[in-house]
Amino acid sequence: MGAAGEGRLDGLTSGVVGLLIGAGLYSKVYPYLLPRFLKLGALGKVTLPQLLGLGVWPTIALVAALLGAAVWYLDRVDRRIVGTRRELILTLARAEDRGKLPHITTSGPPGIFPGGPLRA
Repeated sequence: MGAAGEGRLDGLTSGVVGLLIGAGLYSKVYPYLLPRFLKLGALGKVTLPQLLGLGVWPTIALVAALLGAAVWYLDRVDRRIVGTRRELILTLARAEDRGKLPHITTSGPPGIFPGGPLRA
């Protein structure tokens, strides 16, 4: 849809036409989906503590623990990616010093490289 908004022809043909075809197909299939598939998860007005069979505070503690675990895991992934990037840039800089690569200059956000951006 973004390509169509920019006025590109490929976005108009694939994006808008595909959107219209998909909406038309869904409107034709909806009556068959409603009684079978769409009502599978209809539980009415149910809160998360009721669904889990826990009290309010244990549910809050569980959600907080899951959120903390997710943040910890994403931080580990981020550190691994940044460390790999730093090793790659240092390897390229050493190869450049030996005359095997053309001159490279890299700068990144503060904090990625100790002592500021690496300038080879």
